Amino acid sequence: MSLIALDTTSSTAPQLPPPSDTVQLLRVIDNVGSAQGGDSIRLLCTGIDAAHLSSASVTVGGKPATNLSIYQGSWGPYLSNETILVTVTPPGAAGLADVVLSANGSSDRAPKAFQYAADRTIFPFATSPNFLLYDSIRNRLYAGHKDRVEVIDIAGKKVLSPLFPVSGKLVASQFAGLSLSPDGNRLYISDSGAGMIHELDLAASGSGYSIDVGKAIDDPGTVYPERVFELSNGKLLGSAGGLFLIDPETRAGGWAKDSFGNLVPDVVWNSTNRGVYAF
Repeated sequence: MSLIALDTTSSTAPQLPPPSDTVQLLRVIDNVGSAQGGDSIRLLCTGIDAAHLSSASVTVGGKPATNLSIYQGSWGPYLSNETILVTVTPPGAAGLADVVLSANGSSDRAPKAFQYAADRTIFPFATSPNFLLYDSIRNRLYAGHKDRVEVIDIAGKKVLSPLFPVSGKLVASQFAGLSLSPDGNRLYISDSGAGMIHELDLAASGSGYSIDVGKAIDDPGTVYPERVFELSNGKLLGSAGGLFLIDPETRAGGWAKDSFGNLVPDVVWNSTNRGVYAF
C-alpha cells in the first residue's frame, strides 16, 4: 500500500505518480486465436492501473495489439489487486507467439503464451455459447447455451444434433457450466436458471437424470448451481455461493462444511487426477 500527500489548497488538479511496482504479466487468459488477428484477449497483470493506461502497450508476436482497455477489481477467481487488460490481437503466423506488456518504463514477456491457429471454422449459432468443454475421447466440443448443449464434431468440422436433459427442456433453464465424469462417459450440466444438475450418459444415448439441488441438500430456498464435478468416489461436488456435496445414488447431500462446522463459501473450478482433486 502507498500513501500519497495531496495539496488540497492548490487550484491545479493533482497528478498521480505511476504505480511503483514494475509491470508483471501473470497470465494470458484467452490464449488461442485466428492468424488473421482481431481476437479480443484478456491479460491478467499487475503494476498498471486505469489512471496510467495511456503508458501501456501490448505486442503479440512482436506486433502491436490495439484497442487496449482495462478492468480493475475483483474478477472471478482472481485477486482484487490484480488487473485485467483487454486488447485485440494483430495478424500473425500460425504457431506460438510471445506476448509482451509494457507500462511505466518496465515490461514483462510471456514466452509462447498465445497461439495463432493454422485455420478456423465459424459455427453461426443462434445464441452465443456461455461455456465450452472438450471431450478428448470423442474429439468433440460441447457448447452450453441457455437450454441445450451444442455438439461440434472437431474432425468433421460440423455441428451434430444438440443435447437436452432427458426430462426435456425447461422454461427457466440457464446452463452455466459443463463437466465430464472421470471416465469421460457422463456429461454434467449446471442449470443455474432451473436450480438443477442434469446428467447425460454419453455411452448410452437417451439415458440420464436431473437433480433438484435445493431438495437434494435440504435447503429451503432455491439453489442455483454454477459448477459441478464428479469426484473419484462418485459424489458430486458443486458450487452455488458455497460448496455442496450430493450422492447421485441417493439424490441426497448437503452444504460442505469445514472442521469447525462452518459453510465453505467457495467456488469449484475444475477437477483433476480422475476426480481425486478439485480446485
